[in-house]
Amino acid sequence: MRYIIGGLAVLLTIAACSKKDTYGYNCRCTDKTTGAEDTFYTIRVQTFGEAGYMCNDHADTVNAYGGNLQCQID
Repeated sequence: MRYIIGGLAVLLTIAACSKKDTYGYNCRCTDKTTGAEDTFYTIRVQTFGEAGYMCNDHADTVNAYGGNLQCQID
């Protein structure tokens, strides 16, 4: 049993340390009230969908506190 747990720990460590490719996606947010570009930053993740989610989550968070942002991936 001890060898099985030790082997599993080694496999989990190798899996956690393996490098996965990430790509830079630009998130651009515009204040819908003024039309001014409010935020522009790069998100480094593995997929376009994940970047879109994070970008929209930023807008949702700001809007929850009274902002009026619309964000999209460029």
